[in-house]
Amino acid sequence: MASSKGRARPKALGKPSALMRQYADDALEMLFALAESAESEAVRVSAIKELLDRGFGKSSTLTGADSEPVFNRIERVIVDSQN
Repeated sequence: MASSKGRARPKALGKPSALMRQYADDALEMLFALAESAESEAVRVSAIKELLDRGFGKSSTLTGADSEPVFNRIERVIVDSQN
């Protein structure tokens, strides 16, 4: 294995590139197909998890003292531009 010492890692892109976006629909269709009909149960579960993560965000694991909800209240504030 070659050492990466002294080499800078590329920075992660904040937003998907146009090239990536053009394949997003196809990628989601493939995930749906795998979730429905893959022969391997592990592949089906993995595809379902990826779809849920994209639709609802990744879940967090709470245990013991950390079991309190992260949000107690979500509030929408409408600001009047006249005031």
